Amino acid sequence: MLTINDANSAIKILPNFAKAYYRRASANCALDHWKDAVKDFQQASKFSPTDVDAKQKYDWAVKEKRYREFGASLDSGSTVDKITEESIIVESTYKGPVLNDMKELTLEWVLGLINYLKDEKRLHKRYVIKIVRALAAYYKKMPTMIDITIPAGEHITVCGDVHGQYYDLLNIFKTNGYPSVSNPYLFNGDFVDRGSFSVEVLLTLIAWNLLYPGSFHLNRGNHEATQLNMLYGYFILF
Repeated sequence: MLTINDANSAIKILPNFAKAYYRRASANCALDHWKDAVKDFQQASKFSPTDVDAKQKYDWAVKEKRYREFGASLDSGSTVDKITEESIIVESTYKGPVLNDMKELTLEWVLGLINYLKDEKRLHKRYVIKIVRALAAYYKKMPTMIDITIPAGEHITVCGDVHGQYYDLLNIFKTNGYPSVSNPYLFNGDFVDRGSFSVEVLLTLIAWNLLYPGSFHLNRGNHEATQLNMLYGYFILF
C-alpha cells in the first residue's frame, strides 16, 4: 500500500507522471487488482508513448485480467465444461478427419490428420475437444512420474523445444521415422509458443500419444504454463 500511496501523491502533483502510473500498476498486479493495473499501465503508455516495456506490461495485464475473469466464470458454473462433442455441429462443408469414436483413432487417422494440418487446414473443433478430453482422461489415471525402460539393443528418440514449428516436427518424423511401438519418442516440453503452428504441433503430439501411449511420451515444459502462454501468444480467450 505504501507504493500505491506514494504513487497517488505523485500523480496528484504531476498528473502526467508516467512512472508513477507504472509503479502503481505494478503494485496493483501484486495485489491482484487487475482492473486498476490495466488502467494504470494504459496511462503510463499514454504519457510515455516510447516506453516499450509499459506497452508490453499493459498488453500482459489485459490478458491477465481476462484470464482471471474467465476463471471466475468457470468457478461460478459456466457452461464451458458442460459442452459435449455431440452438441457441436459439423458443417456439411467440412472435409477433414472425422472421429466419432476413439476406436477410429488409428495410424491411418493420425497420418490423415498430419497431412490435413500440413495443408494449413483446421481439424474441426468437435474432434479437437474429443481428443483433448481423451488425453486429459488418460493423464488423470497416470502417476505424476513414470519410468521409461528401454530394453538392451533398442532406442528412444528424445526431442525438445518444438515451439510451434510444425514443419520442423514433420521433418523430425521424416528423418527418424514415424512413432511406433518399435520407434518410441519422448518430447520434453515447450511444444507451443513462438512459432506459428502451436495448435497443429499440439494436436499431432496428442494424436500420437493417444495412439501409442506406451511408446510416445510427453513432458510438459515451462511454455505449457498459463503465464508464458499469455506472454507468448498461444493462450487465447474466446
